[in-house]
Amino acid sequence: MNVRLSVGEVRFRISSDEYASLCRGAALAETIMLPDAVTFAASIRPAASDSPVTLELRGRTAGVCLLVSQEGLRMLSAEETLRDGLEACCPVEGASPLRVCLQVDAGRSRKKSQ
Repeated sequence: MNVRLSVGEVRFRISSDEYASLCRGAALAETIMLPDAVTFAASIRPAASDSPVTLELRGRTAGVCLLVSQEGLRMLSAEETLRDGLEACCPVEGASPLRVCLQVDAGRSRKKSQ
């Protein structure tokens, strides 16, 4: 799983294998170690929801969790959605909405080891 943070956007990109794991009900998680024993955690979990994707923040700590409904997983398998993925906008107090995206990288079947 790759997570890209940019101004106004959080983008999650997963491999085909990771997509298959989500479809089986498994969660995906990555933790990035930062200086001074700080960590940033990102995860994607299947969830019962009316929205295909929902961003869940972990309080005021460094971490995000993307919740994906069964409908969202089904939508990701459709050819027309495969290229662009799913997206949602989350309201941000006093700022423009945050765009949240989930994409499956069909050309990448396994997680890279670094």
